[in-house]
Amino acid sequence: MITDKNLMRYGWLKHELGELVGMSFHLLTNSAQELFQQTVLNLYDDEEWGDEQWVQQKRYDYLVWIPVIFRLPEAQQLIEQLTPPMGYSLSLPKVYLSSIDNGPIVPFKQLLQLSDRQLYRLLSHFDIISTDEAGNIIGKNNRKHDVYSMIRRWSRVEEVLFEAATYDQLRYFALLPEFKEQGLSASYAVSILQGIADHLRYRFGYLQPQSGNDWKYAELSPDGLALAEMLIKSAEQFAQMWQDGYAISHIVEACCEVVEDADSAERIVFLLFRLHKHPAPEKTEQRIFTQWKEGITPDDVFHDAFNRVRGVAAGAAMTFAPACWKRKLSRQNCSSSCCVIMHLTVRAALLNGLPFLTHKRHAWGWQLFDDMFRDDLKLLWPLAERQLYYQ
Repeated sequence: MITDKNLMRYGWLKHELGELVGMSFHLLTNSAQELFQQTVLNLYDDEEWGDEQWVQQKRYDYLVWIPVIFRLPEAQQLIEQLTPPMGYSLSLPKVYLSSIDNGPIVPFKQLLQLSDRQLYRLLSHFDIISTDEAGNIIGKNNRKHDVYSMIRRWSRVEEVLFEAATYDQLRYFALLPEFKEQGLSASYAVSILQGIADHLRYRFGYLQPQSGNDWKYAELSPDGLALAEMLIKSAEQFAQMWQDGYAISHIVEACCEVVEDADSAERIVFLLFRLHKHPAPEKTEQRIFTQWKEGITPDDVFHDAFNRVRGVAAGAAMTFAPACWKRKLSRQNCSSSCCVIMHLTVRAALLNGLPFLTHKRHAWGWQLFDDMFRDDLKLLWPLAERQLYYQ
């Protein structure tokens, strides 16, 4: 293990590996001792780093752990060369952001206190632009970053931005044009819109915030209809948002909780049509793996109904149907917004909300039920129990 060159380069265990060498080196055979030292002395020889001092420092950090009596002449010479300017010291243990879950880069409350300029600088620093041939992420500053650590930090920043948008919707929504002008990743804008959507679901829907009763929002937050209008307009104009079907489906779902006027309702129906044409899920697959089940079961279908784009959209349509009826939109629009593409996931989502809607519109509900079961769908019948029991 201690001669594994990849572990020395990418393992992020410099201190731990050094301690192992210091404690067990005398137990190794002469050939193993020599192999380890030669491996360290040749570390990074196959790459051009340009910074020879950095390469020498890495080699020194491993070699200095070897007891003096076991060092090769070349290893001892390197240590003696680097000891005066650097000082004789062993590498200390380090904690990396990608190695443990140590919380967000910037706490939520601190992010709220950042000025717009400071926020732009923070997001720009973590913005992911592209990857090179080696898989390294290239950031705004053209510096290379390790893929896993950078993506983890990036996602952590998005999480805090999402949370901030649930608290102060107007401030962060107003930043979206500047985000576009600054060339920031579209995912930042999507995170803000998702935060506003969850704010709607916290206040007017059944979604509960993770903080429970401790969740608060800005005193000057607009009413639900104004926020829904902001989200609908963004969904219509912000084309890049549609690259993240999961996000847009939940944004539209949140709007279905509060929209009341006929104009907004018609626009919601159009967005639902677009979502029903989304490819996810392409086919029914096994999602839940346990020792008690084999193959695809109704539980897998139900899982997709709540976690896949078309399933979420179908569930949103069922939530939205009473609003269509209340505003006396055409029956055709209401039913088509609920059932356009009869994918199994869509049918499962429709079945989940069908008992309540059948109670409201008996003939309409049973007609939709009949449409869903025209095919022989063994996986769907267990999900129809509630519909058959309560009617």
